[in-house]
Amino acid sequence: MKNALLSASASGAFWLLFLFFVCFFGVHTVRLAKLGWKYRKQPPAAPSEKKPPASASRPEPKPSPERDGREPPQAPAPTPEPVYYIVERKRRKTRDSYSPPREIRFK
Repeated sequence: MKNALLSASASGAFWLLFLFFVCFFGVHTVRLAKLGWKYRKQPPAAPSEKKPPASASRPEPKPSPERDGREPPQAPAPTPEPVYYIVERKRRKTRDSYSPPREIRFK
């Protein structure tokens, strides 16, 4: 009889470990599949051909507002920060005397 109980706990331990490994590898497989799916949806970066020298495609400088006679746009006024008030909790008055105890009857 003792041997039967020993084999039941051994098989239970085996199934516990088996279930743990199945769940462990299942979760990691799903995580890797999601990662691969995310990268598969992104278009691959095409290798760029020879870039022209920087001097050839230099952008023209923008005229400064001082030269135009116009004033630079003003930044909007910062919004005032909210005001927080400190509020104390209401406190109950302490009683100097209490009423006499009542008898409670349970039915």
